[in-house]
Amino acid sequence: CSTPSTTAMSAWGSSPYRAIGVYIGGANMACSQPNLNSVWVSQESAAGWHLIPIYVGLQAPGACGGCASISASQASAQGAAGASDAVAHAQAVGLGPGNPIYDDMEGYARSSSNSSAVLAFLSGWTTQLHASGYLSGVYSSAGSGIVDLVAQNGSGFPEPDDIWIAHWNGQQTTSDSAVPAADWANHQRIHQYDGGHNEAWGGVTLNIDHNYVDGATAGANACVPQFPDGTFVQVSGSYAVYRIAGGAPLFVSDWGRVGGPQPVTVISQPQFDSLCLVPTNGTFLGSSAGGFYRVAGGAPLPITDWSVFGGVQPYVTIDQWDIDNLGSPIAHLYAQPLDGTVAEGLPSDSFWLFKSGYRTPVGARSGAVTVNDASLSRFPIVACVVPKLHHFTIQHVRRAVRRAHTARERGRRGARAIRTGSEDGAARGGGPRGAVVRARPARPAPTAQARAGG
Repeated sequence: CSTPSTTAMSAWGSSPYRAIGVYIGGANMACSQPNLNSVWVSQESAAGWHLIPIYVGLQAPGACGGCASISASQASAQGAAGASDAVAHAQAVGLGPGNPIYDDMEGYARSSSNSSAVLAFLSGWTTQLHASGYLSGVYSSAGSGIVDLVAQNGSGFPEPDDIWIAHWNGQQTTSDSAVPAADWANHQRIHQYDGGHNEAWGGVTLNIDHNYVDGATAGANACVPQFPDGTFVQVSGSYAVYRIAGGAPLFVSDWGRVGGPQPVTVISQPQFDSLCLVPTNGTFLGSSAGGFYRVAGGAPLPITDWSVFGGVQPYVTIDQWDIDNLGSPIAHLYAQPLDGTVAEGLPSDSFWLFKSGYRTPVGARSGAVTVNDASLSRFPIVACVVPKLHHFTIQHVRRAVRRAHTARERGRRGARAIRTGSEDGAARGGGPRGAVVRARPARPAPTAQARAGG
C-alpha cells in the first residue's frame, strides 16, 4: 500500500487514470510511506492527480485476527480519536480542511453487538472530522458496513458525506442493490468492483484493484514554508528573482517595485521545486501599487477593511506584476480559490465552499480563511440544487435535499481510479488501495476506476 514514487506517477501519466488513493495512517495500516509527504502531494496535485486519503483505523470486533479492534464501550470516543489522528496525518502531508478522509472499515460479521460498535465508531469519526473542517468518507463491504450505514439513514445518525462500496461484481457503476438510489445520490459514491491485478503504464507495473469513482477526492491545499516571509531567492544559474510569501516564490519583475535591490538567497532547482505552489491560506500581501490582499486557496482576495482582522496585519510587499498576471506559473497566485477552499466572510460570519470559481454557502467550519465580505462578491453563488424527487417518500425527500445542499458542485464525477497496496484482499471486497482517476470530460457520466495494490 506504499505510495508510488514521483517517477512512477509520472510514468502512469500515460494511463487513463487521474486519481490515486493514498494510505495516510491508522492503527492497522500495514505499510510504511517513504514517498508520501507534502512535496509529493503538491507535485502530484499540480500534475492533475486527484487523491483519495485512506485511514486504516480500528476494525470491528473479531473482524481480523490480531489487528487492533474497536472496544464497544469506547467506540464513539475511539472514532473521534481516530478522526483527530487522521486529520493530523492529513495536515502533515499538505491535505488541509475541505478535503475528504475515508475510514477503511473492513468487512465484518454483522451482529447486534458488532454493528452497534461499528456505528458508534463511525458516528464519532464523522462528527470529529466535520468539527475539524473535513469531509467524512467510509470504505466498507456492501454486505456489512455499508448496509449498516444505510439502515441508519433518516434516524439522525451522523452520516458520512461519501461512501466507498466494496462489492466485487465487475459492474462499472456506483449503483448498488445495497444502497437505495436516494442515498448518497449527489456524486457521493465510489465503487470497488474488482480486486488486485498487475497493470503497467509507461513501463511501470503496479498491482491495482479497480474502482468506479463518483465521490469526493482531495488535493493539496497546504504546505510547510521553508524560508521566512520576505526572503528573496534565486535559482543557481538563473537571473529570475522571487520573493517568498506564505512559503511560495512570487516573481519580482523589477527591483524598484520591492524597495530596490536586496540580498538574495541562492538555492538549487530541487529546493525551488519543493517550495509551496502558492502562499499558504491567510497570508497577507501588499502590492507595489498600493493594494492589500489576503490569500485564500492560492487566490489573493482584496482587503477593503482591515478592522475585521483587528487592524493592519504584517504583510509581504510583492510586485504588482504578480497581481496583474494571476494564473501565471511564475506568479504563483491563482485567479480563484482552489476547489475545496472554505472562506469565512467578515463581518457577516458567512461560510463559503469554493468549486470552479463558484461559492456555495456551508455551515461553520474550523480552519476557514477569514476574508472581507466585499472580496467575495466577484464569485457567483451556486443556487440550491434540488435532486429528482419523483416517487420519493417524505423521508427520502428530506435526505436527498439535505445531501444535495452539502454535496453539490464538488466536481468529482466520471473518474477512473487505481489503489496501490491493498490492506486486505478478501473476496468480500478487499482493503482500499491507492486510487488513480481518469481526467473527466466536460459533462461526463461516471466511468471506471482502479486502485493500485498488492
